[in-house]
Amino acid sequence: MREHKNYGRRLLLFLSLLSVFLLSSCIEVDWKLHLNSDGSGTAEFKFINESLPTRDFKRDFERRNEWIAKLYRMGAKAETGKEQGRDYVLYRVAFRDVSELSDDTLVFSFVQNDRNCEFSLTPGEKARASKLEEVIRFRLSVTMPGRIIDAGSGQRKGNVVTFDTSLADLLRGETTVYVRSEMPIFLSREWGIIWGFSYSFLSE
Repeated sequence: MREHKNYGRRLLLFLSLLSVFLLSSCIEVDWKLHLNSDGSGTAEFKFINESLPTRDFKRDFERRNEWIAKLYRMGAKAETGKEQGRDYVLYRVAFRDVSELSDDTLVFSFVQNDRNCEFSLTPGEKARASKLEEVIRFRLSVTMPGRIIDAGSGQRKGNVVTFDTSLADLLRGETTVYVRSEMPIFLSREWGIIWGFSYSFLSE
């Protein structure tokens, strides 16, 4: 009897892993980030169903997805629809610091140094340990504060940088997601220092 139960558990685990594999290999990822000079901003995370046979793509996608559960805890709103006949689910969320979006798969980072802002998206410990080979299209557009001065391996257009790659290349670190921008002086820390000094001087 115990052996039968263990077999049943192993079968359920196998089916769960299989469903995750099938789901991950049949979606397209399209993300958009809009960053402010302090690292806060808004994000749109769209997942498009390429060929997964499902009656409810959103339900199946969110099942046991801890990262999506985290977005909901941050106040994310979800919507579903169709794009060229394909189902998609889109999550919109605001954040105080883009690092709040990080997990053990992807690490979001934002740093401001003087007049420069730097954003990066790098693989976490779980991603480095994985051996993902599926060609899942991954597109990320990042809107930065100020003038772009380094777009990494992305394509720049104004203050927007777009990375169009595969999820496997991103997780293996073969795609460099790094953006650096230079802010106008009135948005930078330098201006805050000058303003503070001028105010204290005039008040005396």
